[in-house]
Amino acid sequence: MQKLLLLVVLFLAGCADKAEESKWVGEALPNEPIEEIETLESKVPIYTPTSNAIGYVIKQEKRDKWLLVNAEQVASHPYSLVHNDLLTLGETYAIDVEHNIAIIHIRNSYDYLVEPISTFETKRNEKEVIAEKQHIDTLLNEAINQKIHWQERLQKNNELLEDSLQQPIENFTSYYNKNIFTYNEDNLKAAAVNLIEHLNQFVNDRDEATLTDFIQPSDLLQEVQYLAKLINEFEIKEARKDGFYYFVNGIDDKKNDIRLTFIKVGQQFKLIGANFLTEEFLGDEKIPHMQIDEETAYSSLPGLQMFLNKNLAAIRLSVDKITWTLKQENKKVSVSNGTANFSCETVDVVDNNLILKSCKNTKNENYIIASFKK
Repeated sequence: MQKLLLLVVLFLAGCADKAEESKWVGEALPNEPIEEIETLESKVPIYTPTSNAIGYVIKQEKRDKWLLVNAEQVASHPYSLVHNDLLTLGETYAIDVEHNIAIIHIRNSYDYLVEPISTFETKRNEKEVIAEKQHIDTLLNEAINQKIHWQERLQKNNELLEDSLQQPIENFTSYYNKNIFTYNEDNLKAAAVNLIEHLNQFVNDRDEATLTDFIQPSDLLQEVQYLAKLINEFEIKEARKDGFYYFVNGIDDKKNDIRLTFIKVGQQFKLIGANFLTEEFLGDEKIPHMQIDEETAYSSLPGLQMFLNKNLAAIRLSVDKITWTLKQENKKVSVSNGTANFSCETVDVVDNNLILKSCKNTKNENYIIASFKK
């Protein structure tokens, strides 16, 4: 056994490399020179859906870069494409309308030359505009510390474009294959905020005309008429497009999710769906609440005023501190305040008036309830 072990050791020793020929793994790898990373020029082209511009990298920190650019030239969209060998998505972080300068922020792994700019001369509406160093430094600090809020950005961009003659660049979106340029995210967010404001106005004054320009399908408009709760402190978390549809997601002051779905008709966003049409936001039993005008009150019968829609599931009216409820029941209209009860044969809408006809009380006495204007 000992002889066998000795033979094995001698065999392995014979197979081993000689000491002078042995190399570490690192020494055995090809010794090729490392390619230096190219430093790009500070001057870079910038593309938007309506214009081509030139930007200048005025600050960089690792992957973060900030570019100075003519504000009017990038005002048509909150985003832009910064182009070297790689297209990088840029976002407008700060705007100075008076001096026609904007700061675009990008993130990539390129290194750029950074050259200080003491003055920046541009043209706005064919007029010369000069931004001094202090204006540039102030705007850059704003962009670094906290990017501009989308509502302020939209307002300033619209101001810059008031007299602009920019036109959409043909095939821009398809050429760069960026879905984000098929719509303006800030405009979509503004449409959502505007809708919420009109919904809250409707809850307060119950005027259907408040909503007709903002909601597309009639059945959704009818459903929204039951809305009884305000949507307070609406905060947008996301706005995006998917196919032909636009989605805005946010929260209210109670952290409830608010989800809106739009389509675009012409230049206007129209609501076609919402998640808040639930029991939490709608009145109990889908009952819209209205206060009757004093002019329409009658001494013998309660004044009745309601929406011009005879297919509502239920209506509750307040007249002289007495609440009357209307319901469709057994193909008739039941009118009750808890003690007094009426049953009406028909309900019609004629010339913007609601008319209840052939009404009987519990004593089987006939009444004709006259028309009451909306």
